[in-house]
Amino acid sequence: MPNTITPSHPADRPATTARAARVVLGHPGALVRLGFAELISRVADAQLCASAETIEQTIAAVNRHRPDVLVLAADFREVVAKMRHAPRVLLLSPHHHAGKGGACARTCAFSSEQDSTEALVDTLQRVIACSEAGVGTAACARCPLKLSFAPAELPLSRREREVFEQIASGRPTSRIAAQLGISVKTVETYRGNIKNKLGLPSPTALTEAALLWRRGMRLP
Repeated sequence: MPNTITPSHPADRPATTARAARVVLGHPGALVRLGFAELISRVADAQLCASAETIEQTIAAVNRHRPDVLVLAADFREVVAKMRHAPRVLLLSPHHHAGKGGACARTCAFSSEQDSTEALVDTLQRVIACSEAGVGTAACARCPLKLSFAPAELPLSRREREVFEQIASGRPTSRIAAQLGISVKTVETYRGNIKNKLGLPSPTALTEAALLWRRGMRLP
């Protein structure tokens, strides 16, 4: 089976009054690629130009087809910096949310593979419908789709959230204290409060949970 899939002939698609948005998908998962081809058939104003399974194939597909939208596996983020063409980018991940630092330059929105079909179609249609002349403009920063990159909410105070993010970055207690300008004992108190609020059994479980959250995964 070829690595890069080209959809059926355009004549097989229903006619539309306006040009359909060209879409390229870059994702290593065969089932995701097949499922996305089915999903995009539900979007009247979109046409899947190519589906690629590696970073190199994705870059080649973007440069060849010059799509309006690139749907990109979150692990393929490096593609964005290597493209000669600059389509709107929808990041797709198996994780529940984008995690800390999930957004990157020239990306428009985030969707989880766990989202419903309706939610995925809605996000894709909103990316396609964007009327901005370019990606990364001042208007892009105000776009409601940017909210899709927000990490999952946590039942923590502002300061507890700051400590939790520091833990997620792998920093030890002493460095967290120095970073936030508080004492080591205060950090330890915050760690205990966070552990209790999240229902975690041990300090080790807290560290593991923070690392999972940073990657966009659900807490245990």
